[in-house]
Amino acid sequence: MEVTLSSRQMDELAYKTAVVLAKLLKKQDEKPDLVPTNEAAALLGITPESLRQIVHHDPYRYPHIKRGNSKQAKLMFDRKALTQMN
Repeated sequence: MEVTLSSRQMDELAYKTAVVLAKLLKKQDEKPDLVPTNEAAALLGITPESLRQIVHHDPYRYPHIKRGNSKQAKLMFDRKALTQMN
């Protein structure tokens, strides 16, 4: 199957493709909305200490990152992931 496009059609197709790609790249660049332990625990309806214990025993249960050194790090949780789980 062979398709023949005019210059104008090719330009329109290229433009539409660029718009779609730009939207996809923008989504990849978005940073997650991170919340501290207290706020994450409130979203989940548990105490901050319970959340810390859960993360200690099952680090993959709630998506989070640690800010600071390994022993005294501040836990930051992805709000969107928490609200989807709850």
